[in-house]
Amino acid sequence: MLKDIARNVLRGVRTMLGHPGVVIPMILFPALVLGVADTAVFNWLGITQNAEDANMQIVKVGLGWQANALINEIFFGPIFVATAIYLGRGQGPANLYSALNFALNRYGRLFKWHAAAVMLISVGSIVILPGVLYTLNYAFVDSICCIEDERWPLSRSSKLTRGRRQRIFFLFLPYFIYEQISMIGYLKLVKIGWYYVSAMHFATYTVVFLYAVIMYVMYEERTSKTKSGPELQPAPAPVGAAQ
Repeated sequence: MLKDIARNVLRGVRTMLGHPGVVIPMILFPALVLGVADTAVFNWLGITQNAEDANMQIVKVGLGWQANALINEIFFGPIFVATAIYLGRGQGPANLYSALNFALNRYGRLFKWHAAAVMLISVGSIVILPGVLYTLNYAFVDSICCIEDERWPLSRSSKLTRGRRQRIFFLFLPYFIYEQISMIGYLKLVKIGWYYVSAMHFATYTVVFLYAVIMYVMYEERTSKTKSGPELQPAPAPVGAAQ
């Protein structure tokens, strides 16, 4: 399993390093927007060093951060993950215009299913375990929406992730841990300035973009024609969809 994880991560890293003209703008945009938005929300919530005890401030930071992140994931998330999938496929011109064209052509289909998966994972994360389980089950939803003409991407993802969930869990484990402790870092950075918050978001979204590429790579392996069983083959892509 460790070899499989290393192989998937290495391909993801190579993909990102080979296409900085696409990767950097896609990460920089949400990082800047959320840096400013988080700082505005935190100031509105009255988070200051002496206003209240540290625990209550962390709760406020967490709620503000999650609200902004959720809005970003619902509306910009489909474009973000689709560009990662476009690069992961390695088909077509590797430039920002082509990547965005691929993403926008799939935005309508991705929007509702990406939002559904994100909402389930976010709500489940309140008690941690359901959020982890939803992450493992729905890890391929975005890839399915981009590549296939599947009626029920959530069910399709649950089927395709069988036999891969242990690997997905260990891939996401560092991020699960990060999510639980990152509030403290945000609490400190927001008192300094929006640019520090943006820098932290930039680092976070760099990792998230990598995960999006890796999940596509695993989806590609799972649906490869070298695998047996018609249920593993990708459904036909939507007619006329841009490649």
